[in-house]
Amino acid sequence: MAEYRGNQLRNLNYNVKNLPQAGASWTHICGHGNATKHFLVDEGVLYFCDGDRNSDTNSSCFRAIDVHTQKEIWRQNVPPVYPEIPFSLCSSSIVQGCYNGKIVCISRHTGNIQWQRNFEGFEVRYSVIVLDSLVVCIMHKVGKPPQLVCLHIDSGETFWIYKSRPPKYFGNGYSHLLHESGIIVYSAGTALYGVSLLRGEEVFFHDDSNHIRTFPVMDGKHVIYGEGKQIVYFSLNSLTVVRFYEFSEYLRQKGAVDEVFILAGDLVFWGSYPGLFHVYDQKLEKSLLLKNISMPFSVNGNEIFFGSGGLYKMSLADFKFESYSSPEAPSKFKHIIPTVYDYTPPLLSDEGIFLKENGGIYGYGLKRVK
Repeated sequence: MAEYRGNQLRNLNYNVKNLPQAGASWTHICGHGNATKHFLVDEGVLYFCDGDRNSDTNSSCFRAIDVHTQKEIWRQNVPPVYPEIPFSLCSSSIVQGCYNGKIVCISRHTGNIQWQRNFEGFEVRYSVIVLDSLVVCIMHKVGKPPQLVCLHIDSGETFWIYKSRPPKYFGNGYSHLLHESGIIVYSAGTALYGVSLLRGEEVFFHDDSNHIRTFPVMDGKHVIYGEGKQIVYFSLNSLTVVRFYEFSEYLRQKGAVDEVFILAGDLVFWGSYPGLFHVYDQKLEKSLLLKNISMPFSVNGNEIFFGSGGLYKMSLADFKFESYSSPEAPSKFKHIIPTVYDYTPPLLSDEGIFLKENGGIYGYGLKRVK
């Protein structure tokens, strides 16, 4: 049975103790990674797939790098990958979806390809998740409803395929996959879907909404997502919408909830275009903070870490901003300036804080974990 380590979705809620404080030093781990939005660090190894396509091989390159020595452990060419597609890391494997309809399983220790499946005519444009011994991903085909595919992680053999009902309106596509109590949850356009992990059968289909603007989150009882000018709570018990949080007039004027949206206890964090950062207390049903901040973020307990042109921390106790300084890109990489759209949230771990910036991927306050 695979031990699931998780995939790097946008703006995760972490629970890491003893993060480095201000004044620590930066380590330039690698000069690659400018064409990726997702990376993971586990047991001192940085894993990422550089989305730049190799014109000679028509492939992307997956890499494993020791964060302490900065030496490459292995690299493996894989079919072309969209930069925004997260991969999943297990105890012995890495599973990556590719936009030519292929799913690749790689040994995390050697980089060798263990198996590869090809779903011709489809694209894998969103997350691939590993749950117990199963791999689940969304298959995309232009003009067609999404198709959910479940494979055995040991062999890549098909366990089931679920063909989604079409939503009223596709909009910007699909969300990443969530899992709660044996149900796979995702959204497509205006619709919210729930599918049984063990049977591949529809549990619920909700399509009575405006376009779902965010990747949904779950609190064990609800699926929560941003929809136009409000936040919607969909009950996993009654399978109906049970309440809304309507935006204030100021927020309605400033823009709708965008895809930056996470849940941490009673607090909901989100970013809205063009550059607002909002903290909302579900229990008190009121807004705690509204600031003009346009940076990707990660949450750790009562602290929020922002990463864009440097590393910053905000405490939920007093909402004060603290700068952790900026990494200095090596001279040969200083010309590489990522756009705001390409910024990736900080990755928080027991081994330090990791940030994608000019010139590649950096570690802050790195320490060895026994």
